Amino acid sequence: MIAVIALLVGILIGWLLAPSDEGGGAAPPATEPSATNESSQSEQGAIQAATEYARIMASPGGGGYVSAMESLAAPDWQDRARELANNTTDFVSERYGADGRVVFQPTRYRVSSFAPDSAVIDIWGVVLATGSKIGGIEESWVTATVELSWVGSEWKVSGQSSRGGPTPELLRTDEGNTLQEILDDFSGYQNASES
Repeated sequence: MIAVIALLVGILIGWLLAPSDEGGGAAPPATEPSATNESSQSEQGAIQAATEYARIMASPGGGGYVSAMESLAAPDWQDRARELANNTTDFVSERYGADGRVVFQPTRYRVSSFAPDSAVIDIWGVVLATGSKIGGIEESWVTATVELSWVGSEWKVSGQSSRGGPTPELLRTDEGNTLQEILDDFSGYQNASES
């Protein structure tokens, strides 16, 4: 249990820090992240961009991670993106070793708000982490909130935050929700392609 708490705290420190801030190793993509080719200025495009960005933000690896984080950020959020990337890289190395791997697997999403020039998407999923320092796999369920702005011709991250849970195995949240209520509150990704 302590390892799971340490993982969640570390990921929160490195990836999804304070909401007051405006807001396995999958390596960063070979090219700079861009929603231009995968999405549009629609709600569906915002969902796709937020999901892509959440995976990148939570999955440090390789020398291109910091630049990938900077390139996905809106201009006024680039310094914060760089800081988060450096914190995440340091945490993963210290906690899991130089070979540490962290992956965020989105499970469901919720559109908190959408307008043609901005969106807030909540993404519920599991963080998996491993490395030579722990000799196993740690997992934590989180809800990430990705704030997006339409900049030029693509969605860019303008802020983010996260919180632990809801955790399916315990079925206990601060709100006391049942699993059915949780599943009803978030949409499955297959629904996104049907919109």
